[in-house]
Amino acid sequence: MIFASKKDCEEKLDYVNGNVIVVMGAKDPDFPNPESEAKWIAERTNGSYYIFEKSGHYPYRDEVERFYKTIQVLWQKN
Repeated sequence: MIFASKKDCEEKLDYVNGNVIVVMGAKDPDFPNPESEAKWIAERTNGSYYIFEKSGHYPYRDEVERFYKTIQVLWQKN
């Protein structure tokens, strides 16, 4: 995803399997509406999403403890 175009990334979403969570910051400057983007990705991958209201592009750095607790949910899924 780092070097791929948005179109290429979107096409690959249909091939994602396994447990998926999408974590996005509500203040992410890369998206006009981060929550709708996260919801769309979660729906496309049959996953779930979390919006970190106080975060920008890096929620794992902005809200470390909350991020850690959120990904624990992913690890506990079968």
